[in-house]
Amino acid sequence: MHLMEKIFSHAWKGKRGMSNEDPEKVMPIQEQYVDDEQGLQRRHVVDTTLIVHFFGPKGNSDLNFESFKKFMLHLQTEVLELEFNEFSKGLPTISEVDFAKILLRYTYLDTDQYDMYLDRLLDRIKDSKGITFEEFHVFCQFLNNLEDFSIAMRMYTLADHPISKGNFLQHKYCCIFEF
Repeated sequence: MHLMEKIFSHAWKGKRGMSNEDPEKVMPIQEQYVDDEQGLQRRHVVDTTLIVHFFGPKGNSDLNFESFKKFMLHLQTEVLELEFNEFSKGLPTISEVDFAKILLRYTYLDTDQYDMYLDRLLDRIKDSKGITFEEFHVFCQFLNNLEDFSIAMRMYTLADHPISKGNFLQHKYCCIFEF
């Protein structure tokens, strides 16, 4: 089951009183209230699904950087899968035009400019190969790390040193470029 499905399913069940928790684990009545500077109040302990996921059911586990990084990578991948599946409609690839539409979603173009870019793309595509999810994922990772790539290219430029194809391909996201 996907991570986000599990999180939202747990939250949905909790809101409807369908929690999987043991009824004997419910906090005793005297612990459900706190007496603070504002008087006796009902304790508002909200264990969100993310809190439980990160820190365990009792809230006493530690969250380390690697676990959080892994969570974020899975979350980003699931969001990309949703976006990809919106266009692929169950097929293993999306068209080059659909890929362009995904990229153009994040631009500020008027309708004429948008259409001009798509028309230019259609004129240049001889035979459609399609874009797989893996290619889409790698490209999006490259975009997320574009600043790192830009810094590396600037360093070569400042050093007045040409970059060879071998050096270029050493960058972990350059596999998206075909020569």
